[in-house]
Amino acid sequence: MRTTSDKTHYRYDELIYCERPSIESFVSLVEARGLVFEFMMSEENNGSIRNHGYPWRLNNEELLTDLFAMKVQLR
Repeated sequence: MRTTSDKTHYRYDELIYCERPSIESFVSLVEARGLVFEFMMSEENNGSIRNHGYPWRLNNEELLTDLFAMKVQLR
């Protein structure tokens, strides 16, 4: 990550395209705590609240192979 003036730039060294998620694997990963739910909100300086969504996060990137039937390394 690099910040210049008011912009933040990111560099991605690796990209993986995934398809065909398995609901059974999803449930198994949640039960095993390999996939966790994060509640993300922030409060702005003016007092307004922003909901950033409800992302799920893998505790280990190697678990990605358990979650999707198809994975393609793009870069």
